[in-house]
Amino acid sequence: MLLDICYHYKYKIDYVESLDTYEFNLLARGIHRMKSQNMLESFTVADYPNMESKTRKKIHKEVFKVAYPEQMKKKIVTADDLLKHGFEGLK
Repeated sequence: MLLDICYHYKYKIDYVESLDTYEFNLLARGIHRMKSQNMLESFTVADYPNMESKTRKKIHKEVFKVAYPEQMKKKIVTADDLLKHGFEGLK
């Protein structure tokens, strides 16, 4: 995780090693969120028909929880919502 933080945030290793646990964990959670957002964006319309509906919903929900935790409090968004409205229409 140390190298991930250095890579994603462009910090030097010395700086990241000097962070306290809270700051380190905050940066690490940010990376997980960015990766999840990228994963959601990489899902294409072509991917969805090839998955069973139940599997698709489960994967999408788990990734969405990490990528957009603030949206999970407002509304559980389905893959169909994303396809109909896009990411911007959910805000």
